[in-house]
Amino acid sequence: MRINLAAARELYASLERGVGDAALRAEIARRFAAAVATAEEVKGPLETAVADPARRPAVEKLRREAAALKRLLADRLAPALGLPLGFNALDGD
Repeated sequence: MRINLAAARELYASLERGVGDAALRAEIARRFAAAVATAEEVKGPLETAVADPARRPAVEKLRREAAALKRLLADRLAPALGLPLGFNALDGD
């Protein structure tokens, strides 16, 4: 997850200058920072953390933060950049 978030953040950084809405840029930065910080809290392999009742809450928090970030990028960033999302972009794969 840490690698995926870093790659997504890097991709966003290359697109960020096309976002004219400063509040949106700030919200995206905040959501990325929160998800990255939570990903750092998940110790060990994700599969092990999911199975461990003591570490599972951090995984659940990360899942919620990643889902919120995905919704923000789809619902607000894509339109701000003029990128239409089709069915495949929204089907959860």
